[in-house]
Amino acid sequence: MSNLTKEALALTQKLYEEKCAHPSAEDILNCLYDMREDQDKQDDLVSSIQQLWNQNDEEFGAMTRAKFKQSFLEVAEIEALEELGIYWESCQKALESNEGGQ
Repeated sequence: MSNLTKEALALTQKLYEEKCAHPSAEDILNCLYDMREDQDKQDDLVSSIQQLWNQNDEEFGAMTRAKFKQSFLEVAEIEALEELGIYWESCQKALESNEGGQ
């Protein structure tokens, strides 16, 4: 979903900034659930935690915050597309381009 309209990009940015400034419990739980479902993300998080465990709190907190911000950005893009009524159209185009590349 990288070919977003200017309107979709602006809305994505707005939603992302709101999530980063004031994440809801649902935003945080969605991120944790997503990590639980994706073994690669889970392994990456565990590896990052192990590497930073004995570092200072600022580094550890920054790494954790970065993981959540990436999840918030992904969700903000989906929410923006849904709000604009073009989410399923985007999904269909992505599927078609993936099928064409195989």
